[in-house]
Amino acid sequence: GNNFIKTMLRLGKERGAVCVVDDQIGSPTYTYDLSKLVVDMIQTDKYGIYHATNEGLCSWYEFACEIFKQAGMSVEVTPV
Repeated sequence: GNNFIKTMLRLGKERGAVCVVDDQIGSPTYTYDLSKLVVDMIQTDKYGIYHATNEGLCSWYEFACEIFKQAGMSVEVTPV
């Protein structure tokens, strides 16, 4: 399915420039780390409500900039 990373890569390829909100902050979570936690919870019969994220915060704008950097793409990213 679609997610922010796939959407940014697609738009960057199609348009060469994107506008991304800079006033919303989040903590992108690496799916590998999350899956390791889920496996650990299953194997140890842990239960309850969990909130799992990686460390650090960034705006959607900062996240988009890093996505293009990691992909080696030269895309103009404008904060809005």
